[in-house]
Amino acid sequence: MASERSQRSQSRRCDEEDERNPQEDGSLRDGATTPPGVETPDYHPRLPTTADPPSPLTPNATSTIEDQAIKSRGAGKHAICIDQGNTEERNRQVQSMAKIYAKASRVVVWLEEATAAGGQVYGKAGTDSDRALEELRIAADGQPRKSLDGETNQQTILLLLQRSWFQRIWVLQEVAAARHILIMCRSAEIDGYAFCSGLNASKLAFQDLDIQSRIRSATYLIKGAIFRPKYATSPSDRFSLNIRPLGELMDMYHNRKANDRRDKVYALLGMSSDDYIPAGLSPDYKILWRDLFHRLVRFLLGKQVSVETWEEKEIAVIKSKGCILGEVSLVKSGGVWNDRQSVDITSKNIPGYLGQKKEWSGRWALHATAKPIRKGDVICLLQGALKPTIIRLYEDYCAVIAIAVTLTDDKRIKGLHINWPNLLRSITIFGCDFLLVWDWEKSWERPGDKEDYECLISSRVPKHAKTELESYLDKAARLRNMGLILGNLEKDEEAEENLRKAINAHDRASGKELSHTLAAMDSLALMCRGRGDLKRANKLGMMTDLLGRRGDYAQTTEKGIIRIAGSFDQEVIKLLLDRREDEAQITEKVVEAAAGNRDSSKELMALLLDQRGTEVKITEEVVKAAAGNGDSGKEMMALFLDQCSNSIIVTPGLVEALAESFDALAMKKLLDQRGTEVKITEEVVKAAAGNRDSGKEMMALFLDQCSNSIIVTPGLVEALAESFDALAMKKLLDQRGTEVKITEDVVKAAAGNGNGKEVMALLLDQRNNSIIVTPGLVKAFADSFDALAMKKLLDQRGTEVKITEEVVKAAAGNRSGKEVMALLLDQRGTEVKITEEVLKAAAANEFAGCEVIKFLHRTVGIKVAAGVIEAAATSGQEQVLRFLDQCNSIGSDKEGWLKISRLYNAAKNGDAAAVRKLVDDGTPPDKQNIRRETPLWIASSYGHKAVVQVLLATDAVDVNVRSMAGQTPLFRAAANGHSEVVKLLLDHGAEQSYTDKDGKSPLSAAQLSHRANVIDILTKHYAQEHRRHGRSSGRE
Repeated sequence: MASERSQRSQSRRCDEEDERNPQEDGSLRDGATTPPGVETPDYHPRLPTTADPPSPLTPNATSTIEDQAIKSRGAGKHAICIDQGNTEERNRQVQSMAKIYAKASRVVVWLEEATAAGGQVYGKAGTDSDRALEELRIAADGQPRKSLDGETNQQTILLLLQRSWFQRIWVLQEVAAARHILIMCRSAEIDGYAFCSGLNASKLAFQDLDIQSRIRSATYLIKGAIFRPKYATSPSDRFSLNIRPLGELMDMYHNRKANDRRDKVYALLGMSSDDYIPAGLSPDYKILWRDLFHRLVRFLLGKQVSVETWEEKEIAVIKSKGCILGEVSLVKSGGVWNDRQSVDITSKNIPGYLGQKKEWSGRWALHATAKPIRKGDVICLLQGALKPTIIRLYEDYCAVIAIAVTLTDDKRIKGLHINWPNLLRSITIFGCDFLLVWDWEKSWERPGDKEDYECLISSRVPKHAKTELESYLDKAARLRNMGLILGNLEKDEEAEENLRKAINAHDRASGKELSHTLAAMDSLALMCRGRGDLKRANKLGMMTDLLGRRGDYAQTTEKGIIRIAGSFDQEVIKLLLDRREDEAQITEKVVEAAAGNRDSSKELMALLLDQRGTEVKITEEVVKAAAGNGDSGKEMMALFLDQCSNSIIVTPGLVEALAESFDALAMKKLLDQRGTEVKITEEVVKAAAGNRDSGKEMMALFLDQCSNSIIVTPGLVEALAESFDALAMKKLLDQRGTEVKITEDVVKAAAGNGNGKEVMALLLDQRNNSIIVTPGLVKAFADSFDALAMKKLLDQRGTEVKITEEVVKAAAGNRSGKEVMALLLDQRGTEVKITEEVLKAAAANEFAGCEVIKFLHRTVGIKVAAGVIEAAATSGQEQVLRFLDQCNSIGSDKEGWLKISRLYNAAKNGDAAAVRKLVDDGTPPDKQNIRRETPLWIASSYGHKAVVQVLLATDAVDVNVRSMAGQTPLFRAAANGHSEVVKLLLDHGAEQSYTDKDGKSPLSAAQLSHRANVIDILTKHYAQEHRRHGRSSGRE
């Protein structure tokens, strides 16, 4: 055998350029082989492999230092030479390499580097290499490290791993064929499997992920050596080591170095496990690289793809139809040097293929690829391909991360056994147009890279010259296609952005081929609608209608613009203004619609002011629309006042809207800018009174800054007395006192004010002569103010004060009833008549009833009728009942009256269990008190849902009972914001149309109290009832 090799070597040239000779650079330069067909049962050759370029080999050539080192280790140094000038022999020999390697029993990996003179580096470099292997051996053995210089030792390992052996392509076949691998340096050696174990245990990591990837992929082959059979077999006539399918091998090893790019393919053919490799991929050194790369892509992806390649570049541009299978949601590695990774996938766009599941999550175990898989990468299936491809999305193209992925069953998909080949073959719809870039030289580490396709390709390969029009149209097409891909991935915002950019590209191309992008927008809108995102779907539809002049938007009308301004964001209105500039008129109703836009009002208004400011008028209706728009309304009002105050049309209604809904700062700006036009009317003060957040500051602003603009009327004084404090009233009296009249309604208003006592004291002290004394005013005093206020009134205007039965009844029901009643008896005793109606009012007084009854019993004596007992019971006054019982005024019906009283109190306190028990015991559930309030009315007012349910279940209560004020249970629940009770009452026939004495309905009461949930419920219920009655009328 030796002589045969020697004869061959004399006739063939062993080229010293490493990659065109597969035995160079650590491949077979020092390899011992058995030629095909020669049986050598007793011969166990060992293959030392290095990465150093050799001296030209001849029968007498030696490499002294390396030769001595290898021989000192007992490894025979053998050589196979190929005549590089003979293409046919080169083709034939390269095809045989895998079979030749498979004959060896052991491979020695020689990691010493050569000097320029061809010798090995001795001294420190050699010492560092030995130390690195020793460190790895210790790590593999699990021994504790004794070295004090751990960082230095780690650095020596990292330097060792950067040796050129790990970078070359041909060395892969040697280690892939080996059944035993020995890693050697000058004076140290380590078993291949131990080398890999030590690497894992060391937990070292490279900053350069490309280097780390190359080492990891090599260790996958090294550690697998001990598991390989003694004799390699191959399933076909083509000999192969059957490591992995060619597509996976390319994904794992394409970042290896080779002087001849074709060897990046040929070196891996002998390792592929594919049943069939086309003849066009067999080693042929006459073929151009670009043609070989082209054939490789079409072999891996199928003949339906369109491929473009270049001679001196490792880049392919691939165009193909395809579909989205899923998205990577998580990637986990078994360790820095582990060649396996688990990839979590969330499915997309394969409904029906997995039973009835439309979406699933799974985990695939994949080999680590040269280009790391990242979260957010996409799994797609190209038309004609047998395996999925993993890609990374950029603005207008996709980068190939893994060209052909072999999938396995996922045990996490419960109840399903997935036959992936069959499933993939069953897919027939390929709705996406992919532009893929498979670039072996680019890392693709930055998914957020903004480099577009033209920039990428221009920087990498020569391109054909294009006209400006062609460039814009191509750009639009790429953006459009990527937009639909993003849409399939449910990344709708990004998809919309891409289509927007595509439209801009069409604009630069004078609108040519715009219809294609409009069709894509329709498709994205359909996807969004199917996912329930109606807002985005409607927006896309509107933009498409505007761009394509379709449907209602073939012409521009005020109605259409109002709809856009009220329902869409600034992007759509900008599109309208840009595309229909001469047609789009910005009317008051358009501005009003924009101000009421719930999502984008501020942005819309800023756009309108910027582009069409002279047409924008801020009217009362616009301010009201802004007022109903929450926080956006406040920002909008600030925008109006800051940017276009001269466009504000000041009217009483506008000032009223501003007072009701905005803060004092906004009002101050209006007063500063347009103060002479502002009038503070009764309605403005009432509006400010309803402003929970800024009413007090607003009123102070009016009184301090524009008191002369205040139009004093009885209604204004009434509003001030009802809602503001004594300080505000004092300012008004000081500035406009002669115009202030204290009427019955003013007193009633102050009675309902939390600060009413102080307000009334102020009026009595400073304006007693302005008080217009009427029976109603006296009654209001007796009903709502304390004895001190009543005494002042009696002292100052006593001759005008008449003590009627109504006045005494009011005093009996007052919180301070005992004191007021004592005052009246003391000063006007002859006029005070204690009637049954007075006693009823006292007995029903929830705050001081028992005190008043006892006082009257003690001072004037009382005669108790049944009506008085009923008044106490139906108002929950158990103390009054017990006192009357002590006076022997109740008789045998005592227990029944007590139960009625307890029912009232249980309804008020929300004790549903007590209510149920009392009703079950026969207590009447619907008795009215003297104010015509029932237990249902009381429970609804307090929002006690459970009590309301119990009472309604009796079918013995009036759901529309009306109190003395004309208010129903529904009215009370709505005014107090008890939405669940409102629903219950409506479901049981409560009527919305009933109004109270002031003309307020349940809906208007909810609106005055800003009860948004209740307003929504009542409005929807009214609409449903309206439709139902409409259908009924139609049938009749």
